[in-house]
Amino acid sequence: MRTQRGIQIDVPADRETVVPGESIFSTVNVFFPKSAAITIKDVSLRKPVGWAVTNAEAPKETTQGFSRREAANQSAYFNVKVPADARPTQPYWLESARDGDLFRWAANEDQNQPFSPADVTAKVTVDIDGTDISFERPIQFRYADSTRGEIRRDLNVVPALSVSVDHKLLVVPQSNKPQTRTLTVGITNNSAKAIAGVAGLNINTPDEWKVTAANRTFDLKKKGEQISVAFEITIPAKTKPGSYNIFANASVGEGLAMQTMNTIAYPHIQTHRFYTRAETKVEVLDLKVAPVKVGYIMGSGDEVADSVKKMGVDVTMLEEKDLASGDLSKFDTIIVGIRATETRPDFVANNQRLLDYVKNGGHLIVQYQRAGLQQILPFPVNGNIRVVDENAKVTILQPADPAFNFPNKITDADFAGWVQERNAYSFGTFDQKYTPLLESHDAGEQENKGGLVIAKIGKGNWIYCGYSMFRQLPAGVPGA
Repeated sequence: MRTQRGIQIDVPADRETVVPGESIFSTVNVFFPKSAAITIKDVSLRKPVGWAVTNAEAPKETTQGFSRREAANQSAYFNVKVPADARPTQPYWLESARDGDLFRWAANEDQNQPFSPADVTAKVTVDIDGTDISFERPIQFRYADSTRGEIRRDLNVVPALSVSVDHKLLVVPQSNKPQTRTLTVGITNNSAKAIAGVAGLNINTPDEWKVTAANRTFDLKKKGEQISVAFEITIPAKTKPGSYNIFANASVGEGLAMQTMNTIAYPHIQTHRFYTRAETKVEVLDLKVAPVKVGYIMGSGDEVADSVKKMGVDVTMLEEKDLASGDLSKFDTIIVGIRATETRPDFVANNQRLLDYVKNGGHLIVQYQRAGLQQILPFPVNGNIRVVDENAKVTILQPADPAFNFPNKITDADFAGWVQERNAYSFGTFDQKYTPLLESHDAGEQENKGGLVIAKIGKGNWIYCGYSMFRQLPAGVPGA
């Protein structure tokens, strides 16, 4: 911070993150023109209750990667001890669970501020022409980037361990036999010290699920070191359909780490961290899966392919060479990801090969597309419709169609519990060669049958699906 008198105050810390119970070293540097009538009266650090600040000696090395010519008029040095019960730094409106779609936070938070104020700030009082004036400056970590120059980051309190799981969702078709799934727990050391402990899982089920691991212990020697522990989970035969939760943890002595540290880091903003429970949802479904081979054309990025794999389906991601010259006939079904017309020019360029694949007996499922849709259509379509109410009524127009009877019977119940809208970019009006399968519309709007349509081409089927499967499948919505 620079004032009109040329005063500049800098408060660098020796690191960006600190774990509760550890200490950081900070310097308060005050710069001002030698000719100015300025006298420094006091330099101190302001900190939360429970934090301890003590004076420290000047370090032997003070450059921190910057020029040695950086010489302050006056510097003060401090050690800051973070209490063992300090809460992790995160946006105050993410600290508590949401109330539906509304954020909740403590009444003492300043709701006019985007984030909570810095935990530690320097207070510098100077005498300027006989008047005492105080300035405050937050503590920050700074470093030199070879491309971007000087980078500054706010000091964050982080937990000693971050615990994560490699799957947020596991889909398990109900079976008369026990089934095994693998869940990998990741553990990261955020502390400057070595940490050893034991990884574990807690499962909230009425039945006993067997959990095994080759080795659950971990010993992370330094900051940033990670380890993965693979658990084999056996779901008992005839487990009832429903949602079950698996919680990962890491025990160290009497302490238990259960949260994942999520980091949002971009060059143009401060780095922010928020915390979620290390949790996997297991959906045991009354689900039958046909033994098919699926090809997937990824669009702008979604989790549909991964979700289909979790159902036990053989899925192959299709690249440019596959669409241009590969043998498409080996796939029973090919699925096109959302907005592929915008992100996959090879998909548009090879659309005729895909239509030929359908003519020869293949099934092509095209998820919602925006720009470029007209280039891939087999028959004319006009307009697009969106149904924003995720609870809007859905009417099955062709109850006898195989889509609603094989391999699973689809009923009205399968459209319950959806998240964030029914469909998007559904057809408005369309050629009669398309057969509409579902109808849904928002209250007060005209009916729309263009959300799921099928067209017979040769021996195969061309299907357009505007229903938001790309949101429902990752969320574990059973009907999807």
